[in-house]
Amino acid sequence: MNTQTDKRATEIIGYRGKKYEIDVPRRDICEAPNQDNKFHKQQMEYAISKQDWVTVENRITNGLRFMWLFELDENGMRIE
Repeated sequence: MNTQTDKRATEIIGYRGKKYEIDVPRRDICEAPNQDNKFHKQQMEYAISKQDWVTVENRITNGLRFMWLFELDENGMRIE
């Protein structure tokens, strides 16, 4: 289920052999409209390019905890 206000596509990012789907909840988009799925993907890609592994791990941990990031299984389905 896509939780975006305008139904933009979710973003997918890979890290350490796992894939994650970025899908920021509607309430968060309303509070910070510039921090959509694309923004979070760019932030993750930048941290990976700079090899800032602490930031990457923290964003994954927080994303999973606050439910804007979902791990995907080998079939591309969310592991919730």
